[in-house]
Amino acid sequence: MRVYFYNFLNVGLIFIVSALSVSAQEISAYILDANSKAPVAGATILCKESFAVSDESGYFFLSACEGDSLLIRHIAYKTDRIAKSIIVRKDTLYLQSNSQVIDPITVTGTRYGQSSSESVVSLEVIGQSRIERENTPNIEEMVTKISGVQISDGQASIRGGSGYSYGAGSRVMLLVDDMPGLQQDAMLTNWRDIPTENVEQIEVIKGASSILYGSSALNGVINVRTGYAGSEPETKVSVQSIVTDAPAIDSMKWWDGALITTNASILHKQKFGKLDLVSSLFYFNDESYFKGSYREYGRGHLKLRYRLRPELSFGINANLNAGSNNAPFYWEDYGAETLIADTASYSESDYTRYFIDPFLKYYASNGDEHIFRGRFFRTNNRVDMDRANESNTFLAEYQYVKTLEEIDMIITTGILGSRLNSSAELYSNEEFIQWNGAAYAQVDYEMTEQLKIIAGLRYEINKTVTPDSVPFFEVNEELNEYDRLVGRLGLNYQVSDYSKFRANWGQGYRYPSIAERFISTNIGINVVPNPELRPETGWTAEIGWRQGLQLGKWKGFLDLSFYRMEYTDMMEFNVRTFMAEPFLGFQSRNIGDTEIQGFEIITNAQLKLDDKNLIEVYAGYNYVDPRYSNLTDDIKRLNTSDKNILKYRQRHQVNGHVNWSYKHLSIGATYRYLSKTENIDLIFTNPFFIQGVDAFREDQNNGSHIADLILSYQFKGDITLRLNVKNINNEFYAVRPAMIEPPRSYSIQLTKKW
Repeated sequence: MRVYFYNFLNVGLIFIVSALSVSAQEISAYILDANSKAPVAGATILCKESFAVSDESGYFFLSACEGDSLLIRHIAYKTDRIAKSIIVRKDTLYLQSNSQVIDPITVTGTRYGQSSSESVVSLEVIGQSRIERENTPNIEEMVTKISGVQISDGQASIRGGSGYSYGAGSRVMLLVDDMPGLQQDAMLTNWRDIPTENVEQIEVIKGASSILYGSSALNGVINVRTGYAGSEPETKVSVQSIVTDAPAIDSMKWWDGALITTNASILHKQKFGKLDLVSSLFYFNDESYFKGSYREYGRGHLKLRYRLRPELSFGINANLNAGSNNAPFYWEDYGAETLIADTASYSESDYTRYFIDPFLKYYASNGDEHIFRGRFFRTNNRVDMDRANESNTFLAEYQYVKTLEEIDMIITTGILGSRLNSSAELYSNEEFIQWNGAAYAQVDYEMTEQLKIIAGLRYEINKTVTPDSVPFFEVNEELNEYDRLVGRLGLNYQVSDYSKFRANWGQGYRYPSIAERFISTNIGINVVPNPELRPETGWTAEIGWRQGLQLGKWKGFLDLSFYRMEYTDMMEFNVRTFMAEPFLGFQSRNIGDTEIQGFEIITNAQLKLDDKNLIEVYAGYNYVDPRYSNLTDDIKRLNTSDKNILKYRQRHQVNGHVNWSYKHLSIGATYRYLSKTENIDLIFTNPFFIQGVDAFREDQNNGSHIADLILSYQFKGDITLRLNVKNINNEFYAVRPAMIEPPRSYSIQLTKKW
């Protein structure tokens, strides 16, 4: 099979070179939403026998247009016919949304644009207006406001698919503009690399997505899409101050006066002829509510795109993040006089991370789309106590999208390869090389006007070059190389005008990261390698119903889904005793097979009283039942619960959001409820390791309720003032043991646009 894979790789490279020689006539423009000005991806543009499909930036190129007008269609927008003479004079077209539905446009589920209601999986979107209203300096906070999504110490979990892995390994793939956002040696999510000041949309797929996105998409995908330059230049400057209130237990406040976090950003977007420019700078300085903890960093972001011809564009996306921090792992004691971490758990570091992503896109005269993406990602973490690590990642991907308009079929294929070089004190001062290669294909077929079917396959190989041994363990060479073939099948059926049924079954897999197999450190307890760690596999099945709603001026939808996930050889960190060296230690291990099932109900609605008066409502409830397929006595002895429930999960989660906008004023609130974490590692309750965990968990029997208030007003001159109160009820809570989440805070942000 590998011979065929490498042959396919060679054919693909020959194909892209030959395709670039095709010439085409010039008719091109950008298609934007008339209200939000966001790009409309997946719109079909027809001119007699010719057609094109707009990409993620709303751009399309159409050759050999012989008619006098173009027909533009998209399920979420009103069909529009525009004279060709208008397009020649303008480079931007606007579509009016379909007033009957709320149907955001996404690219994550298929890698081309489609409305969310057409998806065969549960897919949610947070748009730019809400992201700007909540003025969070870290996009991680926004993601937690999506139903079924939970983040613990930076690690994302969707519908209980993940527990807590101590910063190593992720079952959720983070993408930024379709490129991986994970640090590959640890599969760690660096949320602060994301340019929050330029985020246009967040898209979340719930369920296995390995067909298009590979190993770490076993539990789902979070895709953050950043903005492009529009038809007019835009500059935005923001400054923000956040004041942290005293904790709910007032005696634990250690600071005098005000504890202030500050951040500032500047963003500029502009077209210079054929060149599109987006650039931004961001600065953040935080003195934490945990005594002795701090974070300071700066980030620069750059997007350049040059259209050599209407059908051919190329460019570079680049990002640099550098800073320092002193981060705790667990508190000194729940009953301590101040919020302070155990000195053994502090990790002081400074770091530099940057990536450079070249890309090339070509639209052939027959409507085919060719995309090349590359990446160089450099990470250098200089950490005390022998925890430093550095790595270089090289990645290249070629993607080909074939649209067969006559039979309503889209074929997406691709090949990719990557290489990781990593050396670290954290990995026993050894050097590692990891190779990865894959080929994938997905077919989207509109069998009838009502029925859409998706099917796909992916073949992937992974090879790691390792030393023969690491401290206490020999390396099993047979576990250094894997290959995997996975598939998916889904459908979306339109029962009536605003009623849609969906069903999906998709396989996934996850290779252990270098950190999971070879990490060696101490965080108050030893963390030791496991070269015998095997990859995990699994599948997700889901059925769902989306019902469009309209009652008077109210419009929206109700979405109900039932899901089940099964994992084989699930990897989790567990405590074990090492006989050769008599000590306890955390080690990533295959805990056996697991099964997770549940249901989710979501509603999203808008009431537009007039052009200046809008009410938006969102609510979601997720119930999950995560179990071991075989709960053994060995597992019970390591856990705090005798019940059959996986560690670090919450059975119930509620998310809500309401916002009222009137002219230049906006007032809103968000709410989140997390039920108690029923099961954790027993070692956390050991007073010789951490103090006060049992007492804190007893106080959290009723779960956690977190509410935020949001207020903004836009003054003349495009100046906006935003005031937020986060955790308004000052809930004293923890998502994972021995790490208190932020107490109540007050933020003020001033933004000026030109």
